[in-house]
Amino acid sequence: MTDFTDILDRFNCISLAETDRIAPLLKRMDTKFVLSFDRLPGILDACMSQYSILDIEGCRISRYETSYYDTADMGFYHAHHAGRVNRQKIRIRTYVETGSQFLEIKRHQKKGRTVKVRKLMTGSDISPLNYLLDPIFLSAGHLPLDPLQLSVVVQYKRITLVNPVSKERLTIDLNVGFGIGTTTIQLPGFVVAELKQESRGPSFFKELMKTEGIRMGSISKYCLGVICLYENVKKNRFKAGFKRVQEIIKNENAAGAV
Repeated sequence: MTDFTDILDRFNCISLAETDRIAPLLKRMDTKFVLSFDRLPGILDACMSQYSILDIEGCRISRYETSYYDTADMGFYHAHHAGRVNRQKIRIRTYVETGSQFLEIKRHQKKGRTVKVRKLMTGSDISPLNYLLDPIFLSAGHLPLDPLQLSVVVQYKRITLVNPVSKERLTIDLNVGFGIGTTTIQLPGFVVAELKQESRGPSFFKELMKTEGIRMGSISKYCLGVICLYENVKKNRFKAGFKRVQEIIKNENAAGAV
């Protein structure tokens, strides 16, 4: 794989505090793109004039670990598979470099709007889901009545770019892997780029993707993990997206073997 750290070093940097001030985007519209790793250096180079890069104590590629929880019958997954408009995911996100953990509820609402509620986890509660009893979650409503269990752990590296003028965040996830229990699966070679905006509108990155011939397409890392780790779940709705990921990985591996 191409080393692009020199490209990241040339970006103007932005702090986490400034990023949260300019573009918190807990209520937003998301647009996703899936692309091959070998396209990333050129795309990053093109973004340099428009975006600053999130830098946390000199780290510009951060490691994430996200633990997703679902009901015993995978109700959250099946709601997504059915295309239900109002659906949610519950997860614990760990920022590996800092050790910070947040319990998050991410809701998908009408017209594609995403609303995220999160709470910093502190202390040593044996059951992290007890944090769901916090007023910040109770006031949001629609908490699941059924018991929750760990369903998928997703690990990846993330580059975060911020456009201070249009108040966008652009997250670029790579080296994605999934696990549950002793089973782990790595899917190297593909990249998920997600543009986060207050409302859908023009964007330099959207135009760049159009120029590069990369079409937008919804893909959920959680649902992709479920597909990879569980055999007896419905998958029809996600087959096209999964096939696209497999094609990218196959082509990336073939190019690396030349």
